[in-house]
Amino acid sequence: MITIDALRKYIFSFPEVEEAPHFEKISFRVKKKIFVTYSHSNHTITLKLSLEEQDVFSSGKGNAIFLSQTHGVSKVGQL
Repeated sequence: MITIDALRKYIFSFPEVEEAPHFEKISFRVKKKIFVTYSHSNHTITLKLSLEEQDVFSSGKGNAIFLSQTHGVSKVGQL
């Protein structure tokens, strides 16, 4: 789990990041494109990842990143 304060500290270290609501979540965007969302209900983030990044970060045992079951085959992984 991650707190919103810890996430903001990290995310806003990148240039051009804006925060905006996205349904029941908080989204972080660059040039109006969402790259991270944060869920208050379970303290998780959803990351937009390429298919190659999904393979790398979700392979192996005990990884904290897993493919989102709600998005099927997509460019999304959860942390």
